[in-house]
Order: sequence, then C-alpha cells, then structure tokens
Amino acid sequence: MRRLELALVAGLALIGAATPAAIADSGPPPANPEWPVYGANLANTRTAPGGPSAAQAASLHAAWSDTFNDGDFTGTPVVSAGVVYVGSNGGVVRAIEAVSGGSVKPGTVLWSAKVPGPVNGSLAVAPADPASELSGTDDPATVFVPVARQGSPEVVALNAATGAQRWATVLDTSTDADVFGSPVPVDMDGRDVVLQGVSATSGDPPSPLRGSLSELDAESGAVIWKTYTVPPGDNGGAVWSTPAVDTGAGVVYAGTGNAYTGAAAPTTDAIVKFDLHTGAILGWFQGTSGDVFSSSNPGFDFDFGASPNLMNVGGKSLVGEGQKSGTYWAVDTAGMKPVWSATLGVGSAAGGVLGSTAFDAASGQITGPLTLPGYIWSLSAPTGQLKWLSPGGVDPVQWSPVSVSNGVAYSVASTGFVEAWNEANGVPITAVPLNPIPPSGSYTIGLGSGVAIADGLVIADLGSGQGSQGIVAAFSG
Repeated sequence: MRRLELALVAGLALIGAATPAAIADSGPPPANPEWPVYGANLANTRTAPGGPSAAQAASLHAAWSDTFNDGDFTGTPVVSAGVVYVGSNGGVVRAIEAVSGGSVKPGTVLWSAKVPGPVNGSLAVAPADPASELSGTDDPATVFVPVARQGSPEVVALNAATGAQRWATVLDTSTDADVFGSPVPVDMDGRDVVLQGVSATSGDPPSPLRGSLSELDAESGAVIWKTYTVPPGDNGGAVWSTPAVDTGAGVVYAGTGNAYTGAAAPTTDAIVKFDLHTGAILGWFQGTSGDVFSSSNPGFDFDFGASPNLMNVGGKSLVGEGQKSGTYWAVDTAGMKPVWSATLGVGSAAGGVLGSTAFDAASGQITGPLTLPGYIWSLSAPTGQLKWLSPGGVDPVQWSPVSVSNGVAYSVASTGFVEAWNEANGVPITAVPLNPIPPSGSYTIGLGSGVAIADGLVIADLGSGQGSQGIVAAFSG
C-alpha cells in the first residue's frame, strides 16, 4: 500500500528589500522535505512549516536556477525525496536534484520525458510503498502528469526514478474538453487512486461540454468512476482547479464554473461535494445562480477557479474557496451552507479571487490574491474579518496562487518576481527578480505559477516567457 505522506515543508529563497526591524525573528521550525501536490497536502492548504521567519526573509539569496526553451512553466513545482518535478507547456516533464548531500549538484536535471501535450498545471508525486522496497517488489514512486490536450486531455503516470511511462488515461473526448487543474493521489483504504477534474478549453466556448471529476486507479490508470458536475442536457460546470480531499470522511470537494448556453444548473459556479468511493454528488453550495457565459453570452463568468481549502476552525469542518465574483466563501461541510463570506474586491471575467488561497491553521488566517487591481489580502478563518490588504508591490495583477510558511506569504508576480509579505500584518518583505530583464525591456510573466516550500528551499516556476522561454528557479537562506 503506497501511503501519500503529505508532510509539509521547509526553507526558502529570495533576494530583496529590508524588513522593518520591529519584526521579531523566532526562527524557522524544522524543515520538512515534501511538497508533493499542488496544494501541499490533500486539504489544499498551500501552507508548510520550515520556511524562514519574516525577519530572515529579507536577506535571502539565489541557490540555483535552470533555464529551458520548450515552453512556459505555469504550475507550482512539486517536491519529494529531494527531487523537484516540473512540466512545461511544451510537454516536457523534468526531475531536478533539489538539495546537496550526494554527488549530484543541486539544479541538475536527473531525467526528462516527453508527454503528448502541454502541461499547464502542477504535477503530483505518490511515494513508493516502503513495504514493497523491503520485499524487493517493484512499486516505484510515481509522478502523475495532467496533459492539457484539447479534445482528449489525459493523465500520464511516470516512474519517478527514470521518467518511464507507466500508463496514460484519456479523461474526456468532448471537442472542447481540457484540463487546467492538477492531479491528487490518495491512499484510499489501502487502494491508491488519483483524482483529476476536466474543464473546457480556455475562452469558455459556447459548447455542450460538461465538467467532470474522475477517479483513476493509481496502479493501472483504469477509471474507477467519472462524475459529471451538471445533469444530461445541461452544460458547463467545468472543474478548473485542484480538488481537496478528506479521507477520514470519504469525501472530495471541487469548485465548478459557469454554464455556456441555455439555463445554468444549480451545480454551476458552485463548491461540489463528492463521495470519494463512488463519485456520487453529496451536496453543493452555489455562489452565483443563473450564470451563463461564453463568447456569445454576456454572463458574469463567476467561476470557482481557485482551489478549495479544507479547514478545521473551532472544531467545525469548513471548506473555503475564492470565487471570480471577488468573494471568498467559508461553507459548513456537513450541510454545505455558508458560515461566512468576505468580499475582497470587484469580480470580473478576468479575475476576482482566481489564484488559489492558503490556510494557515497556526495563525488562523486565510491569505490569497485579488486579480484586478492586483493585491494580496488576509482574513480571519473563524469570522471572515479582513485582517489586512496589501498592494501587489511590483505587480499590477495577481494571477498566481499564494503559499505560506512560518509567517511569510509568497506569490509569483506577473512581472517575473517572487514577492513575500509578513503574514501577520501584510507588510511587504521583498520582491525578487527571477531573471534579468532582457534587452527588449520586457519581463518574463509569472502567469499562474506558484511557490513550493520544501527541503530548506522556496522553489518557483517562473511562468510565461517571451516566445518559448521558461525558467525554474530556487532560492535558499
């Protein structure tokens, strides 16, 4: 039985401006070597221990970086057993040595593998089963890759040690089917499975496509169940983001998008609760009703495009998620009714709360982005009260998800910087350029990419470049 040990993480990265001297330096908790999925763990908290304190973050320096020329990098890097795994929009997956400790220099590409389409999301790693290693059986760690191929999106499983393909499964053959979210491996009562949502292709075409969530057998790629988010005859309900999983309760949560034509089903623009074992829809909360949007329908386009956070707040189980309406919703998981909501800004087709948010149980805060105008905000998880709001520094927009470690919040700016804020008060700590400005004077764009904190490192996919340039960078204290 391969157990996905979703321990959180460590360390850090950056060069930059000084932090106010008044910030206390308590030092980092012990580093943890894993950030194996998009949201750091099954609850999608995007929070890890072990990073530098707010006072330490101002004096960070570059550790290593790699430059490639096969397309953009728009996911959050994933890290397991000292290796960083990334995929490019050019359809190349790489394993990169992350840390010192052996004969291989950090930043060295250990292997690369071609997959049959772009990788615009994050990969996921399920570690090898320790029992199989002891018995000598072949049960290697596996890297799961979301392949964004319009009309036939798929999940590809690769051997984490070699990059060799283990299996590939097409998720949907509708004309406009695609993937933008990331896979989630789960050890479910001794059976390893992988969850992956299906969205429409970008641009919301007027289409009969129905969004869906699938569960695959992690060993073979066989489809265990596939559940459409809207009934037959309806359309939309795309699953753009990465689901959150509560294995104890046996449930999965995923956000959905708008309808494209006709009437909007009640499970559009919603947080939907699924049975982990059967795929049955157990309930939902709809943030915006009647939202019909496409290139030929002028609706709101108020998708739940950010990934949900699972939170235990005051003994109550909540699922929280940002919406493109500009609102963050905290919903009681038992009855799928809102406990509180907070409007952070004006919604739009381009933004609202689009980048994924981080929940820090230690501070009791939820921190996330607002796309336009670009800024970062933080809320009290028990009440939804705004704790602070901070301009995006060097960034006119905030597309990217937020990550948190040891009281520091991180995001990748659209202008090609990693930015850091003090989680307690929103004071900007630093803005680190991930690559020099080219002679043309244009920046590399960090569209959608995010930060992982693991093995004493903060690791960032640089995002969208000019032409086909993409960079993976890591920084350490």
